[in-house]
Amino acid sequence: MRIEEVVAYSGPSIYSSTPVVRLAVDFGRLEDWPTGRLGNVFVESLLDRLPGLRSEIHGDLASRMADGDGMPLARVAQQAAIELQRLADHAVGLSEIVPGEKPGIHHIVFDYGDPEVGYHAAGLAVLLISSLLPDDLRASLGMRGNVDFAGRLRAFREMARRRALDPTTAALVRLAVSRDIPWQRVAWHEPLVRLGQGRHQKLIGGALCGATDSVGLHVAGDRVATNQLLGDLGLPVPLQFVGDNLAPAMQFAEKLNFGVSVRPNCGAEPDGVAVDPGDDAAFRAAFEEARQGGATVVVEQRIAGAVHRLLVVAGEMVAAARCRPGHVVGDGGRTIAQLVQRLNEDPNRGDRLSDGLVRVPLDDAFDRALGAVGLTRDSVPEKGRLVALSNAARISAGGTSVDMTDVVHPDNRRLAETSAAALGLDIAEVEFVSTDVEKSHQKGVGALMTVNPSPDLRTYWVAEGTPPDVTRQVFERIYPAGSDSRVPIAAVTGTNGKTTTVRMVARILALGGRCIGMGSTDGVYIDDRKSVHGDFGSSTGAQVVLRDPRVEVAVLESARGGIVHHGAGFDRCNVGAVLNVTRDHLGNDGIDTFEQLARLKRLIVELARDTAVLNADDPLCRDMAQHTPARHVCWVAMDSANPVVTEHVGKGGRAAMVEAGDDGPTIVIAGDDGKMAVTSSARIPATLNGLAEHNLQNALFAAAIAYGMGAPIDHIRRGLESFDNSYEQSPARTNIYDGHPFKVIFDYGHNPAAVATMCRMVRRIPVEGRRIVIFGQPGDREQAQVEEVAALVAGEFDHFVCRSNVLLRGRDPEDIPKMSCAALRANGVRDEQMTVILDEAEAIEGALRMARPGDLVMVFTAAKDNLWPIITDFRPDFEETSAADGGAGA
Repeated sequence: MRIEEVVAYSGPSIYSSTPVVRLAVDFGRLEDWPTGRLGNVFVESLLDRLPGLRSEIHGDLASRMADGDGMPLARVAQQAAIELQRLADHAVGLSEIVPGEKPGIHHIVFDYGDPEVGYHAAGLAVLLISSLLPDDLRASLGMRGNVDFAGRLRAFREMARRRALDPTTAALVRLAVSRDIPWQRVAWHEPLVRLGQGRHQKLIGGALCGATDSVGLHVAGDRVATNQLLGDLGLPVPLQFVGDNLAPAMQFAEKLNFGVSVRPNCGAEPDGVAVDPGDDAAFRAAFEEARQGGATVVVEQRIAGAVHRLLVVAGEMVAAARCRPGHVVGDGGRTIAQLVQRLNEDPNRGDRLSDGLVRVPLDDAFDRALGAVGLTRDSVPEKGRLVALSNAARISAGGTSVDMTDVVHPDNRRLAETSAAALGLDIAEVEFVSTDVEKSHQKGVGALMTVNPSPDLRTYWVAEGTPPDVTRQVFERIYPAGSDSRVPIAAVTGTNGKTTTVRMVARILALGGRCIGMGSTDGVYIDDRKSVHGDFGSSTGAQVVLRDPRVEVAVLESARGGIVHHGAGFDRCNVGAVLNVTRDHLGNDGIDTFEQLARLKRLIVELARDTAVLNADDPLCRDMAQHTPARHVCWVAMDSANPVVTEHVGKGGRAAMVEAGDDGPTIVIAGDDGKMAVTSSARIPATLNGLAEHNLQNALFAAAIAYGMGAPIDHIRRGLESFDNSYEQSPARTNIYDGHPFKVIFDYGHNPAAVATMCRMVRRIPVEGRRIVIFGQPGDREQAQVEEVAALVAGEFDHFVCRSNVLLRGRDPEDIPKMSCAALRANGVRDEQMTVILDEAEAIEGALRMARPGDLVMVFTAAKDNLWPIITDFRPDFEETSAADGGAGA
């Protein structure tokens, strides 16, 4: 039993509409060993280690494993992975098993809250099952050694706990989900979350929002600075001494009869080295401890009373709670340790961040708090005595709270609101110590201690009484009701034409004055500037675009590989388009048929909500119409007489099509207001006056997509008429260079359909001399596809330069050129017409040196980047190079 692959999908995929982990496991011989054959010892051992498998959550799993042949181990691994995540406080929704492409391989698919927890749960489930197999079977499978499962489980749960969101952030995320606001973890080691997309995104960490004033945040992080700022406003704050000299500090403490706390000056943390040290010796020891490491020391006046936390949101106090440290009440018989054990058995207390009340930790701080009042863990307090177990009146330290929202004196409300305003904080928790919060601070009752810009909202959730819904109030400050959280998204997939189409759409939509983010196989572009280089026609590209705070509209290319390996990268789009489904990548990633390829690409229109744009000329695309939830289907056809289009438009449906016009073939959109002529092919530079028919089709799709995104017809017209096929606007997409005595065409044609399209275009171009072609295929293409491409070019060109590919994918560099040459021969090409140059840059240079005035050089490029300058910088030398030269022969 071996894990072959673990993949986390960040968005919808062919496996689920939600983010899931897919675990591919090769069970090998164990396919023939269901639990019934493994015996009762295996079943009971598994249940002993994961007793939760007996619960109703897993149905009657225990009996099904023991009855008859039992269950296949793939199903057992699935249930074990679910249970392990449950133990780590990660409830799993969807879970299924998908048969693999090879015997013995199964894909276990399940939802995740944290992909790392999902990975480890799956791996631990497989390890557990392997460790429980009979010894002879383990030996035959090469498994040796014992497994400390209990230790592995502890480590797994600790890892999950460290990575979990804090309760406040988790609660805000749940509210975001309920309001259909997308969210993502930003950093797994910090509780930092991104809510929303593009310009509407918000970063939160707890109740701290990215819009929080940075100066106020800095001041709030320094208790001394906060004390001085609020004190300068005449607000009641405790007296403070700050310094590293013992003598004046001692004088300060003596004046207050040592009613002080002592701590290093290291921010807002309220817990000190000592509280009420009592005498000179105790104060001196506390001061020296606080001064260790060269820190200055804060000696702060102790204020009598209870700690109250006053929550201010958008300038208004919305909640208040009186906080108490964790405590027990003596019964005259039990020790403090026994009373705490009983307290921690309360089902409302737990160790997990998701729990409301927290178990009181028996740590050094616990012992110090007891020692300060002359007690130890073994002390037996008299009946009725309340014993505080911590100096910290916080929920996270085991404390409790009581709701006081409705009884806070108006002056104290204003005090909290003034404090938050003074620091420029829109969300703040003011710590106010008072003997009676119902009385005004102006009567000398109470003082301000700290201002916390990121409050723990559990204080208010668990408060005794009827506390207000502070989570919703905080969230409304971050995202007021009715505010936007998403940007419009257009997503484009298909075999060919995707990149050119998204570029056209981006150009059209930019005319609306909004910042367009575009992700494509050429890179990420923000406002028509490349911000990230590389292939980003994937979920990664989608996420980069949607994370950019400048983006107002996203136009995304969704390539096959990205969907297969990572999912869509977004949960829905406004417009989803499938341009075509043709032969490419078959035999890769378990996609062996056109139907499977179409199912994969269909995902994009399954995510469309406003408009699904589909190719009416492609039967596989036509079948997708019944699978989209979009309000509109817009058919695209190169001929308005297409019966699918005719019927659809007749019923009032949308379509983009080509009709005859006064200026030649014309793009027409049938929309909500009837038929509207956009522009003629002759006025779109990218179509080369009709020679580049594929760019006319790309323009049709761009028009349909832009119309679905709400672009006016005038913008669609202007966008298409200003889009040319220059390398600057559309690199490696039908770029033509006429700066030499011969013509050069540069195109990323990498599959049979694309090659056939370019061959048709070249056929229409009058050429006085020879036609020379440079071509190859990526290393992972099937031999049949390599041969098909060679057959397509064989009848169209006079000389053939066969190159290798930067993407060898396990092949020898000479493999593809050898296949290509053999296929050329089979199609009547003579050896003297063939040249093999493995390196692509050298192949281009060699072909250019072969060319003579009047020739045409067709370059099917693989690398796309950095090769165009080879063409533009080339300097022909016809006298030194004969027409027959050009590299090593085939």
